[in-house]
Amino acid sequence: MCSNNKKYCTFECVPESAIDKPYSYEYFNLMDGIIDIELNINKINTLYDRVELENEIEELSISYTIEIY
Repeated sequence: MCSNNKKYCTFECVPESAIDKPYSYEYFNLMDGIIDIELNINKINTLYDRVELENEIEELSISYTIEIY
């Protein structure tokens, strides 16, 4: 998923030189998670779907917080 009109860059579209930068791996994992969440927003049809997406957001937030500390 590489597009100039997206606000996030994924691991597939980043230049080779940026992959070796400090924290680049963590950044791209976070961006992949955010992109997945954004794609799933349109798939919310029920309260259960919303709760599942909220859980996914919370998991991403917790894992990112743990990686930072």
